[in-house]
Amino acid sequence: MVCKSAVEKRIAAYKFALYDLGLYLDSHPCDAQAMQLRCVYKERLAALIDEYEQHYGKYVVTMADVEDSWAEWVKDPWPWDVVVKGDGRCVAV
Repeated sequence: MVCKSAVEKRIAAYKFALYDLGLYLDSHPCDAQAMQLRCVYKERLAALIDEYEQHYGKYVVTMADVEDSWAEWVKDPWPWDVVVKGDGRCVAV
């Protein structure tokens, strides 16, 4: 199985790269190579999020990541509602 934290780090890296490219494109809007790279990174980010969701469920970091409803955002378990068992498994309280 894919390591959850490794996928999360790769997602964060692509999000950062997209943010940085966005800042660059604000001052260089005609840079076709940067725009093409942005499209490639968006596709890779979407693929990583799909991979994450296949193994770990919905990828939700903030309310902005919830497409359906507010109820999904507040659905359990919250991080503090999870207990790590002696064998390393996480279970909801």
